Amino acid sequence: MQQQTEMRVTVLSFLFGPAEDGYRMISAHDQKGERVVLAGKVMPGDMEEGDEIVVDGRWRRSDRGDVLMVNSARKTLPQTEKGMASWLAKAKIPGIGKIRAERLVAEFGLDTLSRIVERDPVAIKIAGKKTIEAAAPALEHRMKEAEIGTMLSGYGIGGAVQNKIMEKYGVGTQAMLSEKPYQLITDIKGIAFSTADKIARSAGIAKDSPERIKAAIIEALRIASLDGHTAVYHQTLVSTVEDMIYVDADLIEEQITALAGGPIKSSSVRGIRTWATSRLDDAEERVARNVIAKVRQDPEFTVEEATEAVDEAIRTIGATLNAQQRLGAIQAVSSPFSILTGGPGTGKTHTLKIIIAAWRILCRNKRVNRPLQIAAPTGKAAKRASEVTQIEGKTIHRLLEYEPESNSFLRNRSNPIDAGHLSVDESSMPDILITRDLSEAWGDATVLMVGDVEQIPSVGPGCVLRDLIQSGVVPVTRLTEIYRQSEGSQVALGADAIRNGRMPDMMRPGAGELVFIDIDDPREVAERIREMYVEKMPRYLASKDMDPGSIQILSPGKQGDVGTLNLNRIVQETIHGPDPSGPSVNLSDKMVGRVGDRVIQLENDYDLNIFNGDTGKIIEIETDAAGKVTDTHVDFGDRIVGFSGSALGNLTLAYALTIHKSQGSEFQVVIIPMTGTHYTLNKRPLIYTGMTRAKKICVFVGQRRALRTSLKREDAANRVTTLAERLVSKCGQ
Repeated sequence: MQQQTEMRVTVLSFLFGPAEDGYRMISAHDQKGERVVLAGKVMPGDMEEGDEIVVDGRWRRSDRGDVLMVNSARKTLPQTEKGMASWLAKAKIPGIGKIRAERLVAEFGLDTLSRIVERDPVAIKIAGKKTIEAAAPALEHRMKEAEIGTMLSGYGIGGAVQNKIMEKYGVGTQAMLSEKPYQLITDIKGIAFSTADKIARSAGIAKDSPERIKAAIIEALRIASLDGHTAVYHQTLVSTVEDMIYVDADLIEEQITALAGGPIKSSSVRGIRTWATSRLDDAEERVARNVIAKVRQDPEFTVEEATEAVDEAIRTIGATLNAQQRLGAIQAVSSPFSILTGGPGTGKTHTLKIIIAAWRILCRNKRVNRPLQIAAPTGKAAKRASEVTQIEGKTIHRLLEYEPESNSFLRNRSNPIDAGHLSVDESSMPDILITRDLSEAWGDATVLMVGDVEQIPSVGPGCVLRDLIQSGVVPVTRLTEIYRQSEGSQVALGADAIRNGRMPDMMRPGAGELVFIDIDDPREVAERIREMYVEKMPRYLASKDMDPGSIQILSPGKQGDVGTLNLNRIVQETIHGPDPSGPSVNLSDKMVGRVGDRVIQLENDYDLNIFNGDTGKIIEIETDAAGKVTDTHVDFGDRIVGFSGSALGNLTLAYALTIHKSQGSEFQVVIIPMTGTHYTLNKRPLIYTGMTRAKKICVFVGQRRALRTSLKREDAANRVTTLAERLVSKCGQ
């Protein structure tokens, strides 16, 4: 029973909740008088017995019988005289009980509430002046609430968002909807421009009104930021808004001018005027200012001192550095701000170890206590940095000491981080906003950014590492020499070929570290990947005394036969069988988790100290005597964390990950489907990033023509950003 159902019900009793995440279960009866059970997180929080609500959802079989899992819910007024009398009697209005409620409804029918609000003389005669005066304001609010709920439902706004709107505006909700509907976009999460526009048009706001045009301009900039842009060219902005709302370009130009200096700000790229939201414009300006100040900072150690320390570190460790690596190490120690970039197999980590050793030697020789800090964008990357440097790696959020209650960082310009030297690994990943916060808090530390500029840029807006390098104002060392005899060198050489737009040399299955298996049908590709992941590759790794658990499927996208959703499903079915027993929990992406499943954390959870990108395995699902899940334990390698309630919604299966989600991680073996399914996503930086997650073996499965097509498509450099130009401009000041 999975059909979508809408019904009007009367609340009878509360069976469970509300839980911390808002989940509750209620008993109600429908308009036929039949009992139904409802469950969900979106039902009105101030619901009482006797309330009528309109709900929609899908039926699900449970131990309580058929339960309607509610997607949206709104309170409404009773639609029958019997229901009105019952509701009014239970409305907890002093002086109106069952008998008076029935008398009022008998007199006025479904107009009872409006007659009370109007202080009708007959209503006063039945219930008394004092009672009617006390009841009128509350019932007027209830009538407006029902009217607004009905209207919002007509615009496709569900119960949860309706509640947010009413909580935000209260008695002023109707006025806001009729006078300033576009304010909803900025005030209420979950309201799109199209929805606010429908409300505005029904309220009589003209198609070419300044408010509508301004809202469309800001929406166009917001949508561009979702694609990674921090700014939009002037003419592109005008054209985009024209296509959105069909008004003359002259009117759009007028409103851009009206917004300038307030919600939006102007800059330029290569002499062409651009526009950005004030938030992103401010972020790029502050990063540029802070980087230039850092570059001009007096160095902690001279080049001569750094050279001696690096050479001593090389001798002490017994390492070998090529000329590029040695230069990068000297530069990192002697320059207040520098960048170390290069592809896989070029020795970035090897060089970083020498940098840390040299810094420690200098601090010892100078008898200064200048702590080292290692940071990375994700928990996985921070953990890997800890393993290779033997220094505790922290996520950037943790380094800056994020405070959830204030949604801000404790470390800032007035309270900088405690560091003499700060290395930021995987520095292609941070977007302009987190870079702004980091640059505001790095104090007088020597800063080194380590990363591969050829990887896909940040998920958020900006292209920070690329812009820093392209500006030419920051010292950069680019490592290019690949160690051909090292383990995983075939993958590194193949990645280098892809980086340069060439097809890499691929081996046949079982003959090397870089393999392509030719299969045309995406369904057959998915089946071969399932077989490799569950059966063949673990046996192969075990035979080589390698960790059989360090295998990762990386797909360009989530949808389709070779998307992560389907690949996770078929791998899980193979592992647990078609009819698994034991308890399960609901995860994100409509996935179900069972004991033994690999999972990934999708959001930073500071209460649980778990971060976006952390992966683990479900080791226990606890249930109570009634079989209800009470706690789910996940082993993240260095600690076991208990999840319950809404926290489980931040986990999903991790047998297959998107390439974006894999950034900052490394695996012994990576398997990548390569078909036309994800044509719009398959671009050179994405494929390059997926390949470089493999330490030893990378296997492509699919169509070589899809890979060839991907190598011709590169749009990361097409992000419109202003950071590089700001850096150049400030450097000349």
